[in-house]
Amino acid sequence: LSLPEKGKVSLLVEAGVRFHTTQYVRQMPDFPSGFAMKLRKHIRGKRLNEISQIGYDRVIMFTFGFKEKANHVIIELYASGNVVLTDANFSILSVLRTHVFDDVADARVAVGSKYPFNTATTELQPCSSADVLKSIEKALEDSKERRISEAETKRMSKKKTKPTLKTAFTRGGNHFQMFGK
Repeated sequence: LSLPEKGKVSLLVEAGVRFHTTQYVRQMPDFPSGFAMKLRKHIRGKRLNEISQIGYDRVIMFTFGFKEKANHVIIELYASGNVVLTDANFSILSVLRTHVFDDVADARVAVGSKYPFNTATTELQPCSSADVLKSIEKALEDSKERRISEAETKRMSKKKTKPTLKTAFTRGGNHFQMFGK
């Protein structure tokens, strides 16, 4: 990205975790992935026109270009996450991970499909403090059930950490389905 006040900055995207700008320049691989090459092909030289959130979900959409020449990069920040490249009509051109939604008919994230906006949370449901407390207690129970013994934890790699309340909430599931439909 090129910002008038800062010059060139990089957009770091870690699917399922975070996205932010950085001026840190990391070493690029000798051969970029097919997904990275497809992204470059479609958004290089285009202006970033809009950044928006899809519904109330942890899904962010970047729009590059205008009208029928536009491309959208959709970043999903839940579960394992995903990065999806679409054309102006939201037909998927490239995807980091294909996915099929079990609970929604004809909803899949795969090349050639339309991006499934019908899976986004578009309506917040009112909830009481008792509902929130019950959800937190349920998440803690689930987290305790998934605890890993101290000996196993030491053998695990740094990427595989002991489950916490944060991971219980970010893994999705039924804990917070009462908040949105």
